[in-house]
Amino acid sequence: MLIDELKRMRAPLATALAEELSSRPAHSPSAVASSSSFSVDLSIEDLLALIYFGSLFDIKPQTEFVATMLVRAKERDCCLTFDYRDQPKDPTK
Repeated sequence: MLIDELKRMRAPLATALAEELSSRPAHSPSAVASSSSFSVDLSIEDLLALIYFGSLFDIKPQTEFVATMLVRAKERDCCLTFDYRDQPKDPTK
């Protein structure tokens, strides 16, 4: 689902990025001096993005599988409620 969301948003984000980059003024001499700090900032941003996406796909070891399934089963049993009536009651009555 996350992959589909990324694919759906890739084109609009690329368009917005191109517009943003084209609207920026040309680099000044002082901007060239700060380009090394800019590349460090980009490296840090890339690292944070990698850590974030890695945490989204965090895979637990096989030894934790049983405990995870028991926790999920307990959550489903405790938190889900089912309404078996054909027509729901009007809450205002």
